[in-house]
Amino acid sequence: MHMNEAKEQAVDHGDDFIDAALSRLVSAPVHPGLSGSDAVVLARLSMRREAAASFRFGPVAAAVAVVFGLAASGIPLERVHASPGLSLFGPAPPLAPSTLLAGNG
Repeated sequence: MHMNEAKEQAVDHGDDFIDAALSRLVSAPVHPGLSGSDAVVLARLSMRREAAASFRFGPVAAAVAVVFGLAASGIPLERVHASPGLSLFGPAPPLAPSTLLAGNG
């Protein structure tokens, strides 16, 4: 039976086309390339698990980042002071975008 004939019959019988296709797949021999694929996939998964279990870089990197962050935040290089001339209702600071665009700076 050709595929077109099977499709024409499937129109009349609904899901019979799918059932017929699945029964053909079940009765077909297994492709030689697929016969050992399960063992290959499982072997590769176990290799990945062993590699991940042998060295976990994430916690080490997190610990180094925390130590570096604490060291950097605890060492002030110079004191920082706010500019005394800044206020909400005072003159615009010299590097404000409005003064730079106006060309008055």
